[in-house]
Amino acid sequence: MLICGVIPVAASLIRLLTEHEDEKTVRYGLILMAAGLALGFVFLIIAVATGERLGKGDAVIFCICGATVGIESLIAVIMTAFLLSAVYSAAMLAAGRLRKHSRIAFIPFIFLGYAMSLIAGLCGG
Repeated sequence: MLICGVIPVAASLIRLLTEHEDEKTVRYGLILMAAGLALGFVFLIIAVATGERLGKGDAVIFCICGATVGIESLIAVIMTAFLLSAVYSAAMLAAGRLRKHSRIAFIPFIFLGYAMSLIAGLCGG
């Protein structure tokens, strides 16, 4: 998964370096990408510290997404993903299809959060 993540990160770097000639804009873009990657690493630390209540795979996806679209867009993705998973979980709990300690896959919500943020124009990726 990490090797596959190199492709979008490299594409984002190439796009950033070729589309912008202004050094200040490039530097700002690199800072946003690095901050997004750092936020992904925070989720990786949380995954390890909580015994994978949030999976390591989810955290790696956040790292890749953060390094690709930057921290501003990653925050929109994370907020949307958590909101969607909360709505889904509440509906499934109410319907009796989940229990309080049931586990659900989170990557579909990350994907939906990314897609919705992209459609809303909150992601530059």
